[in-house]
Amino acid sequence: MSATRLLAFISFTFSVGLDALGQNRFNVLFIAIDDLRPALGCYGDKVAKTPNIDRLAKRSIVFNRAYCQQAVCSPSRLSMLTGLRPDSIQVWDLATHFRKAKPHAVTLPQYFKNNGYSTQSIGKIFHGGGKPSQDPVSWSIKPQYDTTRDPKTRYALPKNLKGTGLKRSSSESADVSDDAYIDGIVANAAVKALREMSNREQPFFLAVGFRKPHLPFNAPKKYWDLYERNNIPMPGNARHPKEAPELATRSWMELEGYADIPQNGKLSDDKIRELRHGYYSCVSYIDTQVGRLLNALERNELTEKTIVMIYGDHGFHLGEQGLWTKANNFELSTRVPLIFSLPNYSGARSNALVELVDVYPSLCEAVELPIPHKLEGTSFLPILKNPNQPWKSAVFSQYPRSLKGHRHS
Repeated sequence: MSATRLLAFISFTFSVGLDALGQNRFNVLFIAIDDLRPALGCYGDKVAKTPNIDRLAKRSIVFNRAYCQQAVCSPSRLSMLTGLRPDSIQVWDLATHFRKAKPHAVTLPQYFKNNGYSTQSIGKIFHGGGKPSQDPVSWSIKPQYDTTRDPKTRYALPKNLKGTGLKRSSSESADVSDDAYIDGIVANAAVKALREMSNREQPFFLAVGFRKPHLPFNAPKKYWDLYERNNIPMPGNARHPKEAPELATRSWMELEGYADIPQNGKLSDDKIRELRHGYYSCVSYIDTQVGRLLNALERNELTEKTIVMIYGDHGFHLGEQGLWTKANNFELSTRVPLIFSLPNYSGARSNALVELVDVYPSLCEAVELPIPHKLEGTSFLPILKNPNQPWKSAVFSQYPRSLKGHRHS
């Protein structure tokens, strides 16, 4: 072992052990969860029932103060996957493709592919921008289930299947199997992919994107049954902050698009309880799918060879501060769960300020790939050695100003 590698082993208490061709590099299981705020047991949420993510957290670095760069899907995801901030890629909405401004950008999976990895995407990873919204150059294999416009994988109850458009009821509890909805289908495909990849020598970068707990809050009934609705607290402060400018508290009108939500955005207490119940039910549904992936790693003897990362693309409001969904700069919309697990790492928690734009350089360093010099994030890998060391003094999230929409309170 070279002196450089020996020092790396001593510094981080783990050794990647690369060879020149990358045959011994760690694999990467990259799990994206849409609209997930830190509503997880491992983040201290006393309501959430998330045993699978919690068990992964015990052998991971859990970042308590991780933030997205913009609290809406496409800008957040594209910023992280390019390692560039929204202003650099000029993506602030759901429709703009990042290659319009950065045609020669090398994405995170593309960089891994260029360095010997087999890269594969299952579910929602990229977002927006029309064709090619999934950025084919990033993947070795054609992405699966990257868009879902079929109501049959969004809804299961007859009353919703008979509706029109994509936004029907805002929640649904159907007595169906996990794969009646798209995330169970995605998990099935990911389990199969892990089994196939375990038989290859080439390292892999498998990105798996789950759509829940994004609206509509649809999950099999058994996950709703995990919770007693009246035991889920109502929002602690359901009024807009008194000193906040009006543009900061305008609704993005995402919730109002559903058939059972008043167009003026005013919700009854019963509807608020139903929506909060639905969100937690969806979180537990996704936790089970994550557990299936972790079990597949173990079954295929991949656990000791694979980095696992779980993150939420942005946070979410459930009536707190008079706000619903995301698309603002408040803490609940910008703060995200970020869990980073490396083989042979015993687990820790850190209050260091980190950003999703830091993920690209961090994964590169974790597998000993050179970090591209034009990235705008900072590798957080040194925090694994010392979770309490001084780190960033600030992180940055942004959102375009708008006076459109309603005020929920």
